[in-house]
Amino acid sequence: MKCFIISLFLSVFCLISIVNAQSGWIPQTSGTSEHLLSVHFVDINTGWVVGSNGIILYTSNGGSNWNPQTSGTTEGLRSVSFVGANNGWAVGENGIILQTSDGGSNWTPQTSMIAGSIRSVSFVDANNGWAIGYNGSIIQTSDGGTNWTFQFASPALYSYSIYFVDTQNGWAGGTATILHTSDGGINWNPQNSGTTSESFFSLSFTDANTGWAVGSGGICMHTTDGGSNWNYQYTSAGFFLYSIHFSDAMNGWTVGGNGTIKYTTNGGNNWYSQTSGTIELLSSVSFVDAMNGWAVGNNGTILHTTTGGVVGIEEISSQVPATYQLSQNYPNPFNPNTTIEFSLPHTDFTILKIYNLLGEEVSSLVSEKLTAGEYKYEWDAGWLASGVYFYKINAGNFIQTKKMFLLR
Repeated sequence: MKCFIISLFLSVFCLISIVNAQSGWIPQTSGTSEHLLSVHFVDINTGWVVGSNGIILYTSNGGSNWNPQTSGTTEGLRSVSFVGANNGWAVGENGIILQTSDGGSNWTPQTSMIAGSIRSVSFVDANNGWAIGYNGSIIQTSDGGTNWTFQFASPALYSYSIYFVDTQNGWAGGTATILHTSDGGINWNPQNSGTTSESFFSLSFTDANTGWAVGSGGICMHTTDGGSNWNYQYTSAGFFLYSIHFSDAMNGWTVGGNGTIKYTTNGGNNWYSQTSGTIELLSSVSFVDAMNGWAVGNNGTILHTTTGGVVGIEEISSQVPATYQLSQNYPNPFNPNTTIEFSLPHTDFTILKIYNLLGEEVSSLVSEKLTAGEYKYEWDAGWLASGVYFYKINAGNFIQTKKMFLLR
């Protein structure tokens, strides 16, 4: 009997381990153990990664193969920005700025006018770009970096990030500070960041009004008026958030310490955890649309998703079932992943949602037209507390609700 119980326990443990290992993020082979600090993709195939010891990696097939490029430096490279498949810039320690006009086959140093670390670079076209670094210095170019000029400097500002949406509108983030310009950087004005202590490591805007900022303390701030007002959306206790990227006004991702990945599909009103499959610090994230993205981090870590990071829905049989059916989730109880299966005898617009005991919606899993068949959805509830939850399907005239238990 004792052996049976031990065997049963091990079986359950293995099952839970397998379920927990499920991830919408797949590791790619970087070929290096260097810390990777910034990633930028311009389309579904073409991207670059930069990091410590002057490393630059390039892919032309979505990361199936990553190839080193010759940077000509051993300085750490902290940020990379490309405009199209040919024109790009990489910046880093000791004021280094590298530029390429052939997709990285050749990288040429530029004169930066900043002696210390350059933390971030942002270009909006082949000519106009900005970089930020040591002593809060912001420099700008209008000729692709042939000439860089000072725009702003504040020794009191330890700066980390810069982001422009066009030639006029840009933001810079530092310690408890967000600066804004609406005239291409001729004037930089402080905004009320909503904090007096946290630092902003990364910014992402989808237009001149709508943007997000993340940083130390795991904070995520949001604005809908160009930064006149910044409001808390999320706090990731225990882990810093180092990078954020929105592919559009609704879909965004942020990454940080201990393999943290959070995502939203409603502009940040709700943030959900995703399983990264790693505990390495993740430094940067880049998406080209709502499905295809990459995250990079320490010890050569590169992760890739084609599902927006969601394990998501999968058709398991195209055979037309006789009736509608919503199966009991498995495993149940679960921690924190579970599988929900259902059957559709007709093509229907299908909605599958999760609710708490108060009847409040906590997650929308499916909201789309599905053809007749059998489906399963792998759900990660890692961001929720233990308790009873309900999942409800609505397809055609079929409505059914079942109970499940999250046990942490």
